[in-house]
Amino acid sequence: MIIKTLITATGLALAATAATIPARSIDSSAGVRLWANSTYPGGVGPEVQGFELSYAPTDDCLADVLLVPAGQGTPFRANNNTVGVAHFAGEDSPPAGMVIPLGGTATVPIGGPVQLKCSAGTPGVVLTDKGLDYPEETRPNGSFMACRDRARDRVFLSFYRAGQRPLYGCTVPLKFYIDWQGGYLAPASRVTRESDRETLIFREFDVKFDVLFAVNILYIESKTLRLKKKLLRLAPPHHRRVAFVRFEQQSISITVNLVTIGTAIAFLVGPIVALSFTPSPTTKLVMISTFAIAFASNIGLITTAKRAEISAATVACVTHLKPLGDH
Repeated sequence: MIIKTLITATGLALAATAATIPARSIDSSAGVRLWANSTYPGGVGPEVQGFELSYAPTDDCLADVLLVPAGQGTPFRANNNTVGVAHFAGEDSPPAGMVIPLGGTATVPIGGPVQLKCSAGTPGVVLTDKGLDYPEETRPNGSFMACRDRARDRVFLSFYRAGQRPLYGCTVPLKFYIDWQGGYLAPASRVTRESDRETLIFREFDVKFDVLFAVNILYIESKTLRLKKKLLRLAPPHHRRVAFVRFEQQSISITVNLVTIGTAIAFLVGPIVALSFTPSPTTKLVMISTFAIAFASNIGLITTAKRAEISAATVACVTHLKPLGDH
């Protein structure tokens, strides 16, 4: 159990170390789809695990960013230090940038949807190989959140800054990862089931997984396995478990009665036989004293008799043996 705990803790530490590797900025004209990963699914907020980012126009060159089921997302692209779409509506429309709502108070966010506008978008929003991020405002405890618009029956993307608290009924915190060429969840699920994960990643999903992500997986796995081997070498040898035998109450009672009867017979017959073959009076006296003490101890051990009862029984036993000692 201790070894398993150490291995788990080390794996988490290695994962944290790998997570600190600087993210690389991605500038893609084609765009990539982004899928949501909820750290604490199953809360009061909408269930958006695996959902993808999209948008719905609300006016000319203005749209709300939404979360839609997997496979229905819209490709987003990075352009320097902003994120948006290549064309707002159709090939002839201008590009649109993602605008983050940063209003509200010091502790309460404005709660409005993240929008797309035909502009450059909010500076500082980046798209890296680790996904969508807004490092200037999310550190240390800010995040995106998914909130339900019941009037329009949809889930929109919102944001709360560092120092602000998330709104009740919204799913937080949310991380958005890149769906490489339209297939992240399926290969990721398969990787967890395959035994030869290294071959699977580099042979079949080399274009679906980011290379840095794959290297991090292999690094963590190799370090964990190496540590496991070292700990197993230091582990003490396996001790054989102690076997416990269970008996029924009736069997115990019968066994105790048989032992009691056998002991009583031994204390009655044994002295008679021994005294019959002992000619010395001194030896007989010592033997009678020894048998008397043993008889009293036996009665006190296997019965609940009181001191007076034990004394009476011992006197009766000695009286029974006295004629043999007089010969």
